[in-house]
Formats: sequence, C-alpha cells, structure tokens
Amino acid sequence: SPAAGTQVNAGSAVNLVVLSGPAQVPTVLSFQVLFGNQSYNMTTSTRKFLPWQIIGIRAVFSKAIATGSAASLSGVAVTGFTGLGTNTVTWSISPVSQGSLNAALAGSGPNALKDAGGNGLYGGAGFTQSIRILWGDFNDDGVVNAADLVGVNNATIAPYNVFGDMNGDGLVSVADVQVVRTRAGTSLP
Repeated sequence: SPAAGTQVNAGSAVNLVVLSGPAQVPTVLSFQVLFGNQSYNMTTSTRKFLPWQIIGIRAVFSKAIATGSAASLSGVAVTGFTGLGTNTVTWSISPVSQGSLNAALAGSGPNALKDAGGNGLYGGAGFTQSIRILWGDFNDDGVVNAADLVGVNNATIAPYNVFGDMNGDGLVSVADVQVVRTRAGTSLP
C-alpha cells in the first residue's frame, strides 16, 4: 500500500508484502453428518452405511469461510445455511432416511466457499463426500433386520453407542428399538 500506480511523495513510506510460499487455501478438517442433536465425523468413518436419519451437514475448515451460501452444498436438498464468517459451516437438509448420495462442497464458481482472501476450497477443486444412509442398520450389513433389532436392544443396557442412537437424542432407549422395528426389511444395493 498504497495501491499500485498511486503517486506518492519522495521519501514516503510504502508497504510491500512478499509471500514466502503459495497462498494457504481452506481445506476440510471435518465433515460431519447431523442426526437429531448428535453429529458424526465422516472423515474418520469406516462404515458402509450410516444408521441414522441425516438432517444436516457440518464442515469444519482450516480457515474461516467468508463467502458461500446454501447452494454451496449439492447432492442433497438444503433447507438452511449458517456459519459464514467462521471456520464451521452448517447446512440443514431435508431428512434423508435411506439413500446413496454424494454431497459436494463448491470450491469454484458462483457458489464457491472462499476465505477472506478469495481463495477457494482446496484451491478451487472443492470437496465431495460419499454418504450411504440406511436408517436402522445398526450392524452395517446393508439390511435392517432382526440382528439390528437385537443389537440396538442390547445397546439400551450398555454404555452409549452412537450407532444405536437412531433418533439422535444422546441415549439408546426403547424409542431407538422402535425405529429399527419400523424399518425392518429395508435395504440398499
């Protein structure tokens, strides 16, 4: 500063910023699915099917996100968006009980997630997370059946098991057993 091309008096102070490397672009540190009042981090998941009705997506970034909108997330029906100006952005979505989808975060284009410096997510490449949801599939075998019912029922008397918490209330109870009972017979290919 002042801006390039600006005339200044001889001897005036000017500021010159030199980068010591490439610009640090925002990256995804955590990609969480929301169910009830609980969340689960997909970036550390090894499961094939998530056993809950997903109601939101929350992403934690390496930098604060300055621009973005509900349209910055695709692959699901977005109903709300919060967190702009922070490093944690949340999208409310129409509940998904069963399905295989790819949730994508825009890194370029009109819906891009960018930091205050205008750097797009992953340098503009964006981010995609595959999600397979089968509400009630406690044991991750791709079908809701008696084995899931037994597993969730046993989890009601054990220490908290996030995979048994079908309604996301922070407890595994008879209400969660009932969810599995009503979902019995559902599956995904």
